[in-house]
Amino acid sequence: MSFVPEIYCIHAEPRIEAAVLPECPNPAVRPEGPGPRLRLEFYSSVPRGVDVAEGRAPKRDTCRYLQAIRGAGDRSINAEIDCAGGEAGSASMIAMALLQHPWRVTARITGRCSSAANFLALAADFRTIVPGGTVLIHRSARYCTPAQFEAMRLLSEEAKQAIDTSLAAIDDLTAAMLVSRLGITEQRAREWMVEGRSWTATEALERGFVHTIEDCAQVAQ
Repeated sequence: MSFVPEIYCIHAEPRIEAAVLPECPNPAVRPEGPGPRLRLEFYSSVPRGVDVAEGRAPKRDTCRYLQAIRGAGDRSINAEIDCAGGEAGSASMIAMALLQHPWRVTARITGRCSSAANFLALAADFRTIVPGGTVLIHRSARYCTPAQFEAMRLLSEEAKQAIDTSLAAIDDLTAAMLVSRLGITEQRAREWMVEGRSWTATEALERGFVHTIEDCAQVAQ
């Protein structure tokens, strides 16, 4: 029997004063591009916490996606998503490139859309989900093994503050994307993040995260 070490999950400390959310591009519904659609696939499995903590989780090829989006020309883009999330910085870069694309962007959630993958979906003008799909919105977190946690505990206050600031910045971006793209309040966005619960397809539709649930007959074809 293999031993899996305990994993610590660190979140940003609650703010005493509210922060101004970052500005996100928020295009209106964009027109369909005259060229053939570009399909982008965002697939990943759920990594073990210890692999995330020790840097062994698979990394997203951010440059490849950015090159494809920026070179799409007059083509609309369809993002296929079945993704556990991954590194927030790379996902946010891809999302910003999608938001800046002049032609329509759609997202199809074919399985899970979790964590940083939400940035990718929210960049779309129109989002669909299969009946068995899920959406998970949560606060940003840093995973640590016991040894890493002990090392962090011994850091200077300045270094600890830098980690806290980086986590808070991701939370702010998540809130900003939800507010700008779904038209909800910041309070509601942060409530969803704190709740950190996986939504069913029906719940994602009720909350306005997706526009429609795909017909089962169409999915089976």
